[in-house]
Amino acid sequence: MFKRFHFMLLALSLLALTTACSAADAAVQPAPPDTTPEAPRTDPDPSLTPPAPTAPNDDTLDQEGLSPRTTPGHVWAEPIIEGDTVTILLSVARMADHVHFEVPTDGDPASFVGYFVGNAFLVRPCVCPTCGAETVDWESGALACGTCPAMYDAVSGAGVGGAISYPSGLISNRIALDTISMSRLDLIAAYERTVAGEGVPSGGDDVCPVLGCC
Repeated sequence: MFKRFHFMLLALSLLALTTACSAADAAVQPAPPDTTPEAPRTDPDPSLTPPAPTAPNDDTLDQEGLSPRTTPGHVWAEPIIEGDTVTILLSVARMADHVHFEVPTDGDPASFVGYFVGNAFLVRPCVCPTCGAETVDWESGALACGTCPAMYDAVSGAGVGGAISYPSGLISNRIALDTISMSRLDLIAAYERTVAGEGVPSGGDDVCPVLGCC
């Protein structure tokens, strides 16, 4: 009887020790990794966000080099004139697909429109060679008069559909760092030649009847 009691006591002790060891092993066992898939991002990745356009808006109209005449949809540069050199900022010229600026003369200011064709910056007087109105502007890759239907090739200045072409030659300019420099004498000469009608009709002598500007 005493031996059986002693045996049962030993068995219970061993059972208690085994249970305690199992509990300790369970306590230190690392938790399984979380395999729940991460929810997709709903906020944009800043590194993939394209740069904001540089077109002028109400917050940037006081930028250096911009004329007070600039509106959100129409860029005017404020030229810097030193002697014979007329300079506009390249950053301003690139704010849109074209830029306007004026150069003082002995009379009214002469206005010009500048634009890029590839890497080349081209400048033309805003005077229409066909009707004489100072309303030429950039329109869908060409120059167009806002008074008559005349249109002009952006590179050659040739009239389209009977319009009188711009006088031959281009106004030279130099791009360096953030500036575009031109000769004031060259600008005024091109303006005066255009006003004087030195261009050649592209469709014969019936230009004005064809365009309906006379």
